[in-house]
Amino acid sequence: MENFNSGEEKNFEYEVNVTIEFLWDMDKNMYKVDYYVSSPTVTDVDVPDNDEFVKDVYKDLEGKGINLDYIPNHFEWNMY
Repeated sequence: MENFNSGEEKNFEYEVNVTIEFLWDMDKNMYKVDYYVSSPTVTDVDVPDNDEFVKDVYKDLEGKGINLDYIPNHFEWNMY
């Protein structure tokens, strides 16, 4: 694995894997959203385009018939 935090600017492509968990929070009467970001080739990775990621998640949930009223604002999502 490579870590590109050395201060050098480098353009490269890498694979990002994202796993999203939706767990029902009985106290809030809505889902708790946790997501995990990893890459097989790069350490210390994050979602490359957060706005696009959130838009894709909402679109996918709507497509599956999930009521978005039960999904918290994306600022409340937990990244691990």
